[in-house]
Amino acid sequence: MRRFKNILAVIEHGEPLGSEIDHALKLARLNGAAITIMETCNYLPEDVLFSLEGGSGRQVMKEFEDRRRARLTEFASRWEGLDPTLLLPAGKPFLDIVRRVMDAGHDLVVKAAEAPPTGSSRLFGSVDMHLIRKCPSAVWLHKPGGDGRVRRILACVDLDADNALRQ
Repeated sequence: MRRFKNILAVIEHGEPLGSEIDHALKLARLNGAAITIMETCNYLPEDVLFSLEGGSGRQVMKEFEDRRRARLTEFASRWEGLDPTLLLPAGKPFLDIVRRVMDAGHDLVVKAAEAPPTGSSRLFGSVDMHLIRKCPSAVWLHKPGGDGRVRRILACVDLDADNALRQ
């Protein structure tokens, strides 16, 4: 059974390329699915960068994007037979992810789980909580570290049929 057809693997800028991306690529291969790797990034607004003296703002942004793209390309090249699409949006990560899911029809989002703020009683970080609440596809939050085996699964299900019809 080929369950997933269009997978979105998400990395937050600055995070190491971990086992969650390997899981997404493996799942894409097993399901014959298309895969997109997206590295989300919050950084300075364009108007701030472009106001730098000598117009170097555009150059800084281009170099930054080139480095990000090279890192993802090198990582993805280890997986022969898969040709992932690489995306490097800048903005609010959860909005970029949800927009991409809606525009491209991804049926699964795979992402490393963020650590919640220190002292918080929450299970996940802010971006993860937004995705769980607002993403129209399945979200697999993979705990970083560990040996890669899945031991526990937490599923969130909306049992309110009226609410589902309104969305």
